[in-house]
Amino acid sequence: MNYIKTLFLILFFTVTIYFLGILGRKKCDSFSLTEILLNGLLRLFGSFEVIILPFILLRAKFSYFFYCYCFVLLGTVIFSIFKYARYSLQYIGKDVRKFISALDMPLIAAILMVIFQMSMLAFYMHIDADDAMYVATAATTLKTDTMYQYAADTGILLNAMPSRYVLSPFPIFTAFLGKLFFIHPTIIAHTILAPLMTGFAYLVYYLIGSLIFNKKKGMIGIFLVVLSTFQIWGYFTVYSSSSFILIRSWQGKAVLAGVLIPAALYYLIKACQTKPQYKWQISSSLFLVLSASLVSSMGIMLIPTLLGLSAVLFCIYNKTFEPLIKCIISCSPAILLMIIYLLMKFGRFCP
Repeated sequence: MNYIKTLFLILFFTVTIYFLGILGRKKCDSFSLTEILLNGLLRLFGSFEVIILPFILLRAKFSYFFYCYCFVLLGTVIFSIFKYARYSLQYIGKDVRKFISALDMPLIAAILMVIFQMSMLAFYMHIDADDAMYVATAATTLKTDTMYQYAADTGILLNAMPSRYVLSPFPIFTAFLGKLFFIHPTIIAHTILAPLMTGFAYLVYYLIGSLIFNKKKGMIGIFLVVLSTFQIWGYFTVYSSSSFILIRSWQGKAVLAGVLIPAALYYLIKACQTKPQYKWQISSSLFLVLSASLVSSMGIMLIPTLLGLSAVLFCIYNKTFEPLIKCIISCSPAILLMIIYLLMKFGRFCP
């Protein structure tokens, strides 16, 4: 029965992020299917962060948020399906045929290596001390129908919400999937989210490779094979990138390190290659900032810092303030979250 639920969850996840990612796309836009999936993941995470925070700070029940977000998500996806379903059938077929025609031995080897790594995460489980916080938070959310009102490790009622975790409620996303498909959060985290996030990490690296080796046949596959080899043999410490991508990919901070920071680099590289010389996409960077804020409290600071420094450099290079202004607009949610965190930290705001 759990296998059937897992298949439905993967199908739901894929269809949802595709139709979220294609929403607003014009037929003349040159987006690949992989980039649409990445955009959809960012929009899923970003919308989750925006909608859930008011419910958490108002101490509303988790079930209230669950039905509200299901209504918003279902309505958006249905609208996108009615608008893009017919076009998507032609577009996906064309993009898949183009990808198959470009297959070579290095790329096939890279795909097999990625599938092997994902299967290891699906059939074997790594026990991490952080389970006592992240998975326990998701389980406590479902058990008590509250969010961050009980200590996940001891179960006692909290007088104030934990300022370190409350603004980045990625465990609640795990609880959301668990309630939606009637699967325990531990299974969601270790067996389903772990391989999915590892797959998305390599999807982002594929996009980066397609920009760097655009016209060099076979180089993308070699790039991914070398990268996969380093990742497989890179678990020399619990803080290495390999441990986050291959061992702890179900954790929010691993999603930040393995998926979102490389995604930020991808968008910056792509912006450098567009004409005019620098074209800042507010939508992509805004959802990137919101997604980073959802998965980790460090993401509230790291992604805006990366985008801000890049915007300053491009302002100097292009002699215009437009990228910096767009960057500030994109990073405004993170700035607001920083202010809320400081107010909670020093007792000025106690939800």
